[in-house]
Amino acid sequence: MCFVRISARSLWRCRKATFPDLGKVCCIHPSQIAIANEVFSPTEQELQWAREVVTAYQQAMVKGTGAISVGDRNYNQPFFALATLGG
Repeated sequence: MCFVRISARSLWRCRKATFPDLGKVCCIHPSQIAIANEVFSPTEQELQWAREVVTAYQQAMVKGTGAISVGDRNYNQPFFALATLGG
């Protein structure tokens, strides 16, 4: 997405675009950077999830395991990649 002016509507559109593989926006003016950072930066909850997945997967790799459980969910290598790269 690319916006010439940032408005409430364009902020809403940025938030809607934060689904995996769709979270991209180009900024063409410095006034847009803060809003883009706010919308696309991970939440503390997302960071905690990533930390848990990375820690569990790294421990599993030492044991030669290809999948992990964190909480009540199972994860494998693509989720590890998502957790380490951020999307």
